[in-house]
Amino acid sequence: MPDDNRAKKLRRADLERITAAVSEAEARTSAEIVTVVASQSGSYTGQVLLVCLAAMAAYSVLYFVFMGFVQKFLALFLWHVHPVNLLFVFVSGQVLFFGLAFGLLSFFPRLRRGVVSGKDRNARVRLRAESAFYRYNVTATGAGNGLLLYISLFERRVELLVDSGIAARVKNETWQDVVDGIVSGIREGRFVPAVESAVARCGAVLAGPFPRRQGDVNELPDKPVVE
Repeated sequence: MPDDNRAKKLRRADLERITAAVSEAEARTSAEIVTVVASQSGSYTGQVLLVCLAAMAAYSVLYFVFMGFVQKFLALFLWHVHPVNLLFVFVSGQVLFFGLAFGLLSFFPRLRRGVVSGKDRNARVRLRAESAFYRYNVTATGAGNGLLLYISLFERRVELLVDSGIAARVKNETWQDVVDGIVSGIREGRFVPAVESAVARCGAVLAGPFPRRQGDVNELPDKPVVE
């Protein structure tokens, strides 16, 4: 089933703009900012299949309710309506409705998003963000001052995770405006400018407790990770 692969369609220029924004932000602070852009954090196949089965079940009920009309319709084309004909129409309709629902949910992300609960979407994004936090070595900085911006486009959700050094010096509520700004950017079709603004905001916040000092090295890549 194809996913909402907008992350993979980011242009090189877009990635370069985000990379430049991270480099500029880190020029003011010794902290490290890592950005991850994911197409989606879960496949949600189970929810999609449940909707497809529900569509097939609804068709089955309607078929038996209106079987008389089906027989009359078949009689227009057949000399004799055999039970096999009715069974064929029944099974064909089930396959058609299942396939139609599956196709719509597969190729239209908005529809698929609508059948997944917000709680499930949030949980999947949080889990993937926590995994990315360790997979991309955000905890590997010497001062514990790594920050992860995990952006999941399908779910339209952002997770901002910080290492222990930042958590001890910056209140967690400080980051809510950063998260809200990126989410708004995704919804309004200005994703890259929103990320640039968010990264700049992170750099400004971190410059206070973690100012840039002579000899500081870039411990983590500035280029965004695309999943």
